[in-house]
Amino acid sequence: MEPLMTLPTTATDRNRRGFSLIELLVVIGIILVLLGLLLPMVLRAIRSGERTRSASELQSIATALESYYQSFGDYPRSSDLTNIKGSQVLVEALISPSDNDGQAGPGFRKRGNQGPVYGPYLPLDKFNFTSTQLQDSLKNTILYIPARPQKPNINVPQWYVWDSGNALYDTRYIESGKFSNISYFRYMMGDLNNNGGIDPGEQPAYTGPYLLWSAGPDGQYGPSGLNPTSASACDDVTNFR
Repeated sequence: MEPLMTLPTTATDRNRRGFSLIELLVVIGIILVLLGLLLPMVLRAIRSGERTRSASELQSIATALESYYQSFGDYPRSSDLTNIKGSQVLVEALISPSDNDGQAGPGFRKRGNQGPVYGPYLPLDKFNFTSTQLQDSLKNTILYIPARPQKPNINVPQWYVWDSGNALYDTRYIESGKFSNISYFRYMMGDLNNNGGIDPGEQPAYTGPYLLWSAGPDGQYGPSGLNPTSASACDDVTNFR
């Protein structure tokens, strides 16, 4: 009887047996490396898209504020800063969800007792809102701080950020607790020494008629510290950055 002959193993035979454990681990390792490279890029793209959408929403609010200005000759303001904060001022002025002006239905607003009834300035189906706050698509409260035309005679300078009597922003319009440290707000506005004013050697970040401010994708208002690095890394969305 002739001995049996063993045929050489081919690549096809090896494939039929499947991957060895080492080969499988190598493949998994390559996939993990690729994921490690691609995931940060995907997350950055998502965050960038979220910031772009939020910026578009702030632009819509800015357009509505200009329409309000055309109606009343001024931007919305609060006469009672102890109770009505900036975001609620936006809701009352641009949407007015409550019937507090003697007119039926939402979206109608008078400026005190002045003139005819106007509104709504914002589409009711495009924004999240309650009776006290207006939110962007990220569920962040949109902060609103109108500027005053001149620096007032004040006894509590820490409430303000001003620039040589030009634009002045009253921090009492900011809802309590939104900034973990109000110094972060002042720093972002150019008040680097945190004294409430833009001094010689400091540059105001903005001198426009109002501020609109969202916390951005991370949900935190302002930077994480008082230094250029933390400020530049801040992902807040505003109408001046």
